[in-house]
Amino acid sequence: YKDFADKYGKDVIEKDGKQIVLATAEQIKKIKNLINVVKLPEGQLDKWLQAANATTLEEIEQCKAQKIIDHITEKYINKGVE
Repeated sequence: YKDFADKYGKDVIEKDGKQIVLATAEQIKKIKNLINVVKLPEGQLDKWLQAANATTLEEIEQCKAQKIIDHITEKYINKGVE
């Protein structure tokens, strides 16, 4: 413990944990459906996964999954619709 506390700081080690809520099955399904409908720029999904510190959609946090859904919907689906 002492070595970790010295290296990372006692406040970091003893800090309260943060609960991570993963994307729901519905969100994952919606993202996959949107990706099948929309032609995303090359590597876009990989960029989103990397930004979310995830390797698959199933590892993305719920709030980040919703941001992806909103982005695809606003930029590609609702494009030009007013």
